[in-house]
Amino acid sequence: MRQVAARVFERCSGLLHSPRAPFALAVLAFLLALPSLSLGLQLDDRTYLRLFASGRSPIELLHESTSALAELKRQGVFAWWSSDSFSIHFLRPGAALTHWLEYRLWPDSAWLMHLTNCLLYAALVCVATLAYRALFGSDVKLAALAALMFCIDESHAQSVGWIASRHVVLATLFALLAVYLHVRGRTERGVGIQLASVVSLALSLLCAEFGLAALAYLVAYAIVLEPGTLRVRFRSIAPHLLIGATWLIGYIALGGGVRDSVWYRDPVSAPLELLVQGIADLPIWLVSQLGGDVASAALVLPQGLARLLALVLFLPLIALLIVPLKDFVQARFFALGMLLSCLLLFATVPQDRLLLAASFGGFGWLACLIGGVSERASALVRGSAAAMRLPHLIIAPLAFIPTLGGVSAVDGAAQALAQAVPVGVSQAIAVNLPVELLTNAAWSARAGDRVPLHQLYAGFSTLSATRPDARTLELATEDAWCTRPLERMFTSARGLPGAGDVRAVDGMRATVVGVDADGLPNRVRFEFADPLESPGRIWLVWHERRPIRWQPPAIGARVEVPGASRLSLVF
Repeated sequence: MRQVAARVFERCSGLLHSPRAPFALAVLAFLLALPSLSLGLQLDDRTYLRLFASGRSPIELLHESTSALAELKRQGVFAWWSSDSFSIHFLRPGAALTHWLEYRLWPDSAWLMHLTNCLLYAALVCVATLAYRALFGSDVKLAALAALMFCIDESHAQSVGWIASRHVVLATLFALLAVYLHVRGRTERGVGIQLASVVSLALSLLCAEFGLAALAYLVAYAIVLEPGTLRVRFRSIAPHLLIGATWLIGYIALGGGVRDSVWYRDPVSAPLELLVQGIADLPIWLVSQLGGDVASAALVLPQGLARLLALVLFLPLIALLIVPLKDFVQARFFALGMLLSCLLLFATVPQDRLLLAASFGGFGWLACLIGGVSERASALVRGSAAAMRLPHLIIAPLAFIPTLGGVSAVDGAAQALAQAVPVGVSQAIAVNLPVELLTNAAWSARAGDRVPLHQLYAGFSTLSATRPDARTLELATEDAWCTRPLERMFTSARGLPGAGDVRAVDGMRATVVGVDADGLPNRVRFEFADPLESPGRIWLVWHERRPIRWQPPAIGARVEVPGASRLSLVF
């Protein structure tokens, strides 16, 4: 058995070091992604189909005005605490066009949409492998190691398994193609290849903002690997910089981006806030990329605690990764490219699925550590480098397939919420939900029945519910509203209601009557136009993985509403 295993390992190793490696890893990537065909539509996937069915064009798919979103807030699609000035305008026509075509061709065949993602991921891994081989040159061993880690990394799985996240895969595919073609064009002095690199960059930017990651690696290449004077280096990437500048000017002029959301930070209206928050989040991004998935935990932890945990893990990790920088010029290129690409991520809260482009540099850097550490290094360094194989070569492929359904638990919760509201009711009130976006997703799941569905609180804390009169319910919590990213996706810190603020929605008025030391609401009074038990209104509370019916307390009474378990978000 040991001899058979040794022969299999030797044959696989030989394949990874051969010219057939890009094709072999593409096949492996496709097979890893293939179980996603059973996942069906999830969250934004249904929203996209609903919008296309209403006549929305690919150009307008991700564009919602402040007034339109305010109307949705009135109906409960967005929570009462969401900002009145919240708006969305993503310019991703390339990715949106693929969704539009699928809606036209096979709207009822989600598995074909997933198959498209599988094929795109296989193509991405193939291009990444070609790029690693071009950058590492004769060191085929390190190129193979980097490409293998890139292929099987579980942080890529959610972008592959979620149809609506295709823009990340598409943008990264064209971005790395631009880098690969640029490297070949510079080494072979091929003008046509360099022109193809510029075109690839433009296509990447048309798919998503993450196409700017190509510029991060091209700048790193010009600084670290490109020979010649500073002028020669600048001229080598001048066409790419021109394309990037043109795209950026157009994006700003057309009002691209998200306004007044904690989930996204606006680099135009609040550049200093973006920089400060992005630097504070940087250890979360880097540890999630180079060590373990901290980004997912950060979504359900208080922000300060998540950042502290990541910083504690980051310091020894970065001390280890400094080692290969002096021995490998490629390590310096990959490290710089990864860090520059992480700057683009400052515009959003940490999410594992967005590390696809940054991981290209991360795994190139890690390969130099794991596969190239010198025998002269200390036993501690050699042992630590060998230990890095565990998360990236053993755990990663085992976790890849389960992580394909990374949003399945939240989608299942949204569908459970949608099903809990019977046809014919005039209003549904969810006293507590584990995640703020559940009402939004449930609304899309109930495409034919627009019952107003309002949530009073989102999070995991136990609530104290008091009823001062027939039409009023007062909720209090020690933890406060909106302490975690998943609890305040559709408002910025300055857009949150403060002490004495009143927010009115359809049939309900919320008044903040108490705040914590940070100014976040911890006691809110909800007043209705008629008694709480009025016919046509149902009340729900979250229990385990689904909502159940709830009866408001008697006038003058107080009851506790148990907090939702974090396990309700685990699949």
